[in-house]
Amino acid sequence: MKVILITGTPASGKSTLASRLSTDLGFEIIEQLDFAREKGLLSEYDKKRGSFVVDEGQFSSELSKLIEEKIKEHSKGVIVVGALSHFLPPKLTSLVVVTHCRLSELKERLSSRGYSPIKVSLNLEAEAFDECGVEAWEQGHPLIIGFDTSSSYMEGADLGYRLIRDYEILLTKIRRIRHLA
Repeated sequence: MKVILITGTPASGKSTLASRLSTDLGFEIIEQLDFAREKGLLSEYDKKRGSFVVDEGQFSSELSKLIEEKIKEHSKGVIVVGALSHFLPPKLTSLVVVTHCRLSELKERLSSRGYSPIKVSLNLEAEAFDECGVEAWEQGHPLIIGFDTSSSYMEGADLGYRLIRDYEILLTKIRRIRHLA
């Protein structure tokens, strides 16, 4: 079974990419926030950040159990989507995809979702310093791919083609990864 983690800052295109990959590969999607809510892993609400706090260790432990169940069920594959997905142990994962977006566009996306100025600023900083990618590397994930979801990347025939080609390359890489277990 293949386990793909899609991580990145909020509004960077994680769910959109996951949906497309799920359709093309026939993989199940596990949304981090839905999973954390279902398992009672959301603790206090951080007013400054405008989000719930999730214990990364607990999250990783509970998600690991679910992935191991899916392996036993011989599922084709799973895509775990969320800014904390990269905390899943590397031994259970096939690939980490870190979504990226141009800062100006990310700011627009975050603002249109009603994020507070402080939350917008914190997320732009996280994107600028590639926090999710660095954390995935620090966790020891051996295969990490960055994927740009900026709409400006799709403007014009040549750039649009490049994005489609890049998506096809990503699909090819995923299909070539050996199954786990």
